[in-house]
Amino acid sequence: MITTFACEAEDREAFLNAMLDVAPFGEIPTHMIGWFQDEPVEQPKDWIRQSVRATETVFVRWESLERSVIVINARDEKILKVQTQRAHLDKAFFLRLVATESVRVLVASWESFQDAARLMGHMTHLGWGCFFKGAGHDHFASPRWLEHGPWLLERHGDVTYVQLYDLALEGDAAWQQGQHAMVRLSEGFFSKFGYTEVQTFGSYDLPSRSFTIVRTDQGVSQMDLWDYCLVRAMCRDDEAEPIEHIRVVFTEERDARRHLHELWLRGIECWALLADGRRVRLDLDYQPPARILPEWVEQHLGLPPSGPYAAAVPLSGPAPAPATGTRSSGVRLSLGLSSLLGPLTTEERRQLLAALVRYRPKVGLRDVPARADGADASAAFAGLVDEGEPWNADLPLAATQAALEATEFVVDVFLPLELIGLSVPSILVPHEFPSQAPLRATDLGAAALGAKLAGAVVLPVDDVLARVCALNRQDLRCAEQLLTLCGKHRLIVVARSPANG
Repeated sequence: MITTFACEAEDREAFLNAMLDVAPFGEIPTHMIGWFQDEPVEQPKDWIRQSVRATETVFVRWESLERSVIVINARDEKILKVQTQRAHLDKAFFLRLVATESVRVLVASWESFQDAARLMGHMTHLGWGCFFKGAGHDHFASPRWLEHGPWLLERHGDVTYVQLYDLALEGDAAWQQGQHAMVRLSEGFFSKFGYTEVQTFGSYDLPSRSFTIVRTDQGVSQMDLWDYCLVRAMCRDDEAEPIEHIRVVFTEERDARRHLHELWLRGIECWALLADGRRVRLDLDYQPPARILPEWVEQHLGLPPSGPYAAAVPLSGPAPAPATGTRSSGVRLSLGLSSLLGPLTTEERRQLLAALVRYRPKVGLRDVPARADGADASAAFAGLVDEGEPWNADLPLAATQAALEATEFVVDVFLPLELIGLSVPSILVPHEFPSQAPLRATDLGAAALGAKLAGAVVLPVDDVLARVCALNRQDLRCAEQLLTLCGKHRLIVVARSPANG
């Protein structure tokens, strides 16, 4: 068993001394690669003293165990990484280790050395568990982040333990269960290490130590949110323009409500300009939906199942009902525009697609009509593209039809809309969509279509998909697949109320 972990410690020498009872670190190492490589190591503690005062990164190895190594990072005096082949170090061991006075953050893995090696970067490849103590919690965008994530959360005094997947799983099964939790945890974790600058546009106010960003007809992506939090983390102690507060002001209340939950999670102020001209802060009184846990966490805690939170809609028969007790407004996701607009003429379809791609030149969007009477996907599929452009060379029609045949067209999602960043009705389109705005008759060139689409908003699919993945529920996989199909194959997905379906 290979155990690896990365650690942030105020006093690395004290931390390594606490490691001496773990084999083989109490023995004299056979290799120390660094500036002092010719200096002999005569006592077990000599290697600790020599390595922590090095001016370059040091690798410490033990010949008796080929895959046991400690890396002392010279670029940051608090970071080190450890791998040991002999000892199976479990949660109880790490809780004892984190209890040492100097430790603030520890990430543990039983997989590969690279898992824990990403501790101070963007933690998208973590191991099975993370431990945060004291000031280690300050790396997160907000104290709310850990309380509302798709993981098992435990408090042990001033230590917070986060488990990312069921430890009974191994290999690919563990990765499949934990990958979304790893990404979500990393999205809220910030450190100055590895970042020299970040740019975002807004106005600064010194008396309130705040930075304000105004969003007009554009949404806020996960990357935008990352940048806002990083600006706050890097500039909090800036001498000239310290930033304690980030404010995002939306010119449309609809857009502010759609992003309110994600902003609240990060401790970012959410403001909206109302129709009467008033500017109102929405996050102060916001009450988030009850925390949604992955199925494996519910089972670990002995809780009754809370789902299902999504289900594919059968071609015939009644639609599935949400689980009892779920707080849900619900949304229906459908592949293609027919589900929203009903039967359209060829000319009406081309007008609508032209209006959509007006925001995205040189990219063809495909519309998939709803299946009628159970017709198979290949017969129902229609590839309508702007400017009559044929299929992309890397997307043959046969491959697209095969993908559609393996995926349901309609999925009902039983979740509060703010959790997944939607308003209804919406049209979801693939990546690189620079802005979102309500579709109007003037955009479409047809009054009839404009009336049907009154209030419909065009949104990039990536952010909605990221929100769904962040919940890390098995019963949401069908929704993930539908949204992934939209982005990967450049299709259109409509979001509307189930009552209209």
